[in-house]
Amino acid sequence: MVGAAGLLVLAAAGVARLVRVERRAPVPAIPVDLLRIPAYRAYAVATGALMGMLVVGLTVLPQLGSAYGMGPGQAGVMLSLLTVPSTVLPLLAARLARRLARWLVTTALSACAATAVVLQVADRPAALLVAAGVVGLALGLTEGVPDGQALRYVPARRGGAGAALFSTVRMTLETLVLAAATGAMTALGPTAGMAVAGAGCLAAALVVRRAVPSPAASPAENRGGLDASAG
Repeated sequence: MVGAAGLLVLAAAGVARLVRVERRAPVPAIPVDLLRIPAYRAYAVATGALMGMLVVGLTVLPQLGSAYGMGPGQAGVMLSLLTVPSTVLPLLAARLARRLARWLVTTALSACAATAVVLQVADRPAALLVAAGVVGLALGLTEGVPDGQALRYVPARRGGAGAALFSTVRMTLETLVLAAATGAMTALGPTAGMAVAGAGCLAAALVVRRAVPSPAASPAENRGGLDASAG
């Protein structure tokens, strides 16, 4: 426990030092100032939570399926329901995102959170299939949506830096969700892992709802003055 706590303190100190150095650099390698943009930051949190739900689901659902007596065929269908929508729905997601991006992302996050709650009490293979389908649809209908929406709030000349930072934040949050879920699963069992991922999705939904402006607002209004300060 002491070793783990020491590593966490060391990691936090390293992150703080990195942010301090990058903020003072004339040409920062990591443009952390973009995280001052509320909508950009909110969508980064959202995609991290969604990807966290996916990786936790890929770990937890097969464990629960085995515990509930699910056969190999059903397990294959379950994993297909979880993953296939992300390959067939992005075009539809892009069309819906033109007018409904904020609603689409918050609804998907809320659906994932609700599914995690249901899995705390459900103990049948059918419930796992439904859960996989709901999470799969949520992921498929938001595939690439937070990414594209976040970059609308980044000054055009900093689009490349914004995309790189967004991916970094997403992968960092996804890793943190998986680590927390793994710890919960080790201590309390598989469903606890889904509870952690669901809590992350619920928190992200609240962040998006609060930080992302209504569709009528201009992206420039949400950049926090970065257009003037960047250069």
